[in-house]
Amino acid sequence: MRSAPSKAQLRHAGLRSERRILSFGFIAAPDDIAAILGERSVLEVDRLNLADGQPFALVTVWCPESLGANLSRADVERSSFLEQLPIVIGGATQSIGAEVAGAEVAHSLDVPVGSPLLVARRITRSADGTPVLVSRHVFAAHRTEFVVDLPAADDTLGPSGLRLVD
Repeated sequence: MRSAPSKAQLRHAGLRSERRILSFGFIAAPDDIAAILGERSVLEVDRLNLADGQPFALVTVWCPESLGANLSRADVERSSFLEQLPIVIGGATQSIGAEVAGAEVAHSLDVPVGSPLLVARRITRSADGTPVLVSRHVFAAHRTEFVVDLPAADDTLGPSGLRLVD
C-alpha cells in the first residue's frame, strides 16, 4: 500500500503532480526517530504534494544522515527518496490513523480547521531489514482513501493489522 499516489499514478489518472519542498535540512533526530533509525543526525524534509495544483498531502521524511548526505533540495523535489537512495528497499510497515486539522495543517491542505485527516506513519526498511526512512503523511480525508486488498486466505476477510488504540 502506498501512502500517496506516485507521479505515475497521478499521471495515469490524468492529474499533474507537483512537490513543494517546505523545509530541507539536517537536524538532531527527535528521540523516537533516532530510536528507529539508529542515528542522532537525520535529514528532515517537509513537503506539500499537489495534484493539478490542489494540495492533498503534507509529508515529513526523516533519513539517516549517512544515507541522505548527498541529496539536495532539488533532488527530493524532483523525485522520491525511494528512487534516490543507494540501497535496495525491502519493504515498509505503515500505520494509518485519524486526526483533526490544526491551523497550520488546515492552511497547507486548504481545508477548514477541525477537518478530518488521515495520517499514515511509515517505516521503510532496506532489503536486509534495516530501517532507512521514517515518514509521516497527512491527508485531507475528503480527498483521499486507502484501498487494501484482502486475499481470501482463511475463513475471515477481517482487516489485517487492525488494532484498537488508546
